[in-house]
Amino acid sequence: MQGVVFNANYLAFVDDAMDVWLRGVLGENYTEGFDYAVKKAGIEWVSPARHGEEIEVSPEVIRWGRTSFDVGVRLDVGDRAVCRAELTFVCIDHDDYRPIPVPEHVRAALS
Repeated sequence: MQGVVFNANYLAFVDDAMDVWLRGVLGENYTEGFDYAVKKAGIEWVSPARHGEEIEVSPEVIRWGRTSFDVGVRLDVGDRAVCRAELTFVCIDHDDYRPIPVPEHVRAALS
């Protein structure tokens, strides 16, 4: 065992943080009338996080499109950068999963 966090777990951390962030900003039923899906995800590892360290995950919208938005995510242990991620999310219709415009209330709340 290397004693560091397995690299694939960082995307799981980002996914959990996105859910907590969106629920906190938009409320428990934040996907009412729409949903979102990850179209693209990129990660750059900066330094290892060790088992037992607390990782702070900080997302922010860095680009708005018509049907999509990009989120930049910082993952830090204290003052030490651990990982940086950038994800593209596409807003989709609940029924047919086709892209739809980003709802205005989402754009306003996350800007």
